[in-house]
Formats: sequence, C-alpha cells, structure tokens
Amino acid sequence: MNRVNSANIIVKESITQALLILMESKDFQKITITDIVNKAGVVRMSFYRNYTSKEDVLLKHLQEIHKEWADNIQETNISEFIMTLFRLFESMKPTIELLYKADLSHLLLRFINELCGAKAEQSNIEAYNHALIAASFFGWYDEWLKRGSQESPEEMLALFKEDCALAIFWSELLGRELK
Repeated sequence: MNRVNSANIIVKESITQALLILMESKDFQKITITDIVNKAGVVRMSFYRNYTSKEDVLLKHLQEIHKEWADNIQETNISEFIMTLFRLFESMKPTIELLYKADLSHLLLRFINELCGAKAEQSNIEAYNHALIAASFFGWYDEWLKRGSQESPEEMLALFKEDCALAIFWSELLGRELK
C-alpha cells in the first residue's frame, strides 16, 4: 500500500468516526459536512473526494465491515452462514442503533440488498427470490433489534430453523440443506 492510499484510508476512517460520534449526540439532519470535517480534522475537499453525502459515509462504513467479514468467513453450510450473519449484525449493533435512531434503517435494508439481494445479471425468478431472501433477513433482523436482541445468534438460528417454510425456501433457493 502506498503512502497516499494509506493516508486516504486514515482520512476516511476519521470522517466515518467523526460522523458516528456526532450522531450519538446530535440529530442526523442537523449534522453538517462542516461539523463532520471539523470533528475529523480534515479539509472539506477530503470529504467530497471520498463521499457524496452523509448517508454515503454510513453505507460505505457498512460495506467495509461486510468486506472484513466476507474476507474471513468460512461457512460450509446455510446454518453456519445464517449464524455468522447474525454475529456480523450483532457486532455492527452500535452503528445500526445509530442508524435507527436517525431514522435511517433504509440504509441497512439497502446494505442487506447489496449483500444477498437481487443482482442485474440474474434471471427474473432468481432476482425475485434473492429480493425475498434479503427482505426476509432484514425483517428478522429488524424485529430482533426492536425486541432488544434478546437471543444470541445461535438462538436466532434455532428459531430460524423452527420456521419450516422459511428454512425450506432458503434451502431450495441456495441449493443446500439447512442443518
């Protein structure tokens, strides 16, 4: 990694952390780009070189967390995959709670759609099925969060398996058995 790239990574991390810190105490709509760059200790141009909006900062942050997770995942079956997804979202809980507080849960849905939703290269039926998977996972996660995330990822997997229709659907769609 070259020095410029390394410096830009630090700038992006500073901007992201500044926005997250500001979101803890200030209404998202009232946070300005100036607030973010001042808190991050960077110039305004650095923000616009990397992001198009405050929402873009958050979405790219979610994508970066996912990239780290995806680089380390070694799932061998659907059950393990589902459990690791719940573990991923459990680790992201502080950020996700800030999204919900700011009425930005749609960014989480957008992120989940990018993760496992429909893709342009898929046939219509594949795209519809993947859209359903993304929506069902968002629904499960959204309700889990709203109920205080009482269950562990392992307990969520057990509940998921109890929903026979959902388990069969995911198994059929992904061509692997839910064990």
